[in-house]
Amino acid sequence: MIVLKTIKRAIKEVFEEKEKIKSSTFIFYPYYELDVNTRTYESVKESIFGSGGIIRKEERIVDATVLFDAITGELCSYDPKIGITGIIRIPELSEEETKTFQILMQEAITASGLASLLNCSTAKARKILQGLATKGIVEVYSFQRQVLYDLKIEIPNLLSMNSIPLNLH
Repeated sequence: MIVLKTIKRAIKEVFEEKEKIKSSTFIFYPYYELDVNTRTYESVKESIFGSGGIIRKEERIVDATVLFDAITGELCSYDPKIGITGIIRIPELSEEETKTFQILMQEAITASGLASLLNCSTAKARKILQGLATKGIVEVYSFQRQVLYDLKIEIPNLLSMNSIPLNLH
């Protein structure tokens, strides 16, 4: 029962609640294989007048099979040479932090922009963003006299992650 709660919490934090876990298979303790239908965002850099640039995130909907460690809460990948390796682990987040994380997967945002999306005060939105920065999830930077917050961690391309081959199940 605790295993299922860990899986649901980690999946909810990395993927939006609308996403579907189509099936899950217990491989061997503590690894589960999850067939997911989810939305992913890829960063694309666009130049502005030949200098610098802004990062735009493109949305894709993918079906993927991911390997999940139910003890550590990590998404994992299998490599035949080195075995199973953890790819990404998101620390436990509050409900507001989870919503903010999902917003930041789509785009960088200001504290006032987040406040309007979450229907809260700018002070509360800034506190949420600073909490995520403390956890190492968010980075802060300035762009054209605005303070922007963006994800510091890179969400892996789910299609590039390898699950355990069927002959090893």
